[in-house]
Amino acid sequence: MADAPLPLPRFLRSPPAAVLQSVMGVVERLYDAVGDDEALKEACILFGSSVGAEMIAVHRYDYDRPAGSVLVSIQGFGGDTCALYAEHYSAVNVWMLRGRGVVRPGSVTVSHLLCPDAVLVRSEWYNDFLRPRGIFHSLGCVVQVAGRVTKTVTFLRPRRLGNYTEDEQRRLQVLGPHLQNAFRLHERLAAARVSDQIGLDLLERVQTGAILLGRGGEVKAVNGAAARLLEARDGLELAFGRLNATAAVSGAILCKTLRAALGEACGQRPPETGSALVMRPSGRQPYQVTAIPLRLGGSCFSEPQAAAVVFVSDPEATGTTSVVELGAAYHLTSSEAKVAALLAEGLELHEAADRMGVSINTARTHLAHAFSKTGTSRQAELVRLVLLAQRAH
Repeated sequence: MADAPLPLPRFLRSPPAAVLQSVMGVVERLYDAVGDDEALKEACILFGSSVGAEMIAVHRYDYDRPAGSVLVSIQGFGGDTCALYAEHYSAVNVWMLRGRGVVRPGSVTVSHLLCPDAVLVRSEWYNDFLRPRGIFHSLGCVVQVAGRVTKTVTFLRPRRLGNYTEDEQRRLQVLGPHLQNAFRLHERLAAARVSDQIGLDLLERVQTGAILLGRGGEVKAVNGAAARLLEARDGLELAFGRLNATAAVSGAILCKTLRAALGEACGQRPPETGSALVMRPSGRQPYQVTAIPLRLGGSCFSEPQAAAVVFVSDPEATGTTSVVELGAAYHLTSSEAKVAALLAEGLELHEAADRMGVSINTARTHLAHAFSKTGTSRQAELVRLVLLAQRAH
């Protein structure tokens, strides 16, 4: 019969002032490190040195699939060790197996309470994995629990240094909530950065000029196509970080279009997709500008980095959206795709009908079918899909 796990430490009394003071420097380093992998590692190493740890790892353990668990080194582990752990030793980790059902977010785990030393030294986990690496004692903080998957920051040291003392356990207990918050913020920021990068990469693949605007109308990012037309200053330019028309005749309509897309940021609800023609001093065909609101969530701590995307199409450079491409992407007939493409050029529905040589009722039928197949319900939404479907040359 397997030995029952011993209870984890609980410190009901407030930690002494000296313990609080010793941890505060690490707390500051943790929050300063959010968003920087190396700085976060350094903060963990700083705490590890204060409790005599010689190895530190972030341990993701899946109780349903122990063999899929992951050990990521912060200090002292080589890549081979982490690979061996994932391949075999995670399934025989008696510390984790005996901690099943006991750990919770913020728990401080101590190896000799999870598994008595007399039991540990008889285990495969110790003899084949820990002992060859000079590990005997573990002190951990559970920073995340999602279902039956836990993530723990683990501080390890050799047998000669003895069990982690109550004072050292108290230090980690004080640090624990901050460690949880720092890891949570770090993961969210990393996810946001990936999302932002994916968005920018997609914009680079759009043949139309694309400009991201912040909540106040400031330009946050532009793709390559937009950068080229802004450099030409033939109708549009950047002035003090904002998108402006170079011809006064187009200034008011451009401003109105951008304000409509920014919506709430400008005191208007709800934000709306808008379009405008921007005249060009060169006498070439005007730019077709479409501003689309980005409904991104924010919080009281942070605001979305972009509130609207502005697509700028040069009729003389890009031509119309490929009818064949639209049809393939959304299973549209050639007529349905052509209606969508003409609307994206800025034509009204009756103008599109005239261009196609059909009645307005027939054009409405094609439009209704296009709505159904693309999952849209308004012309502005359909135009948005058309613009996003345009690919780089």
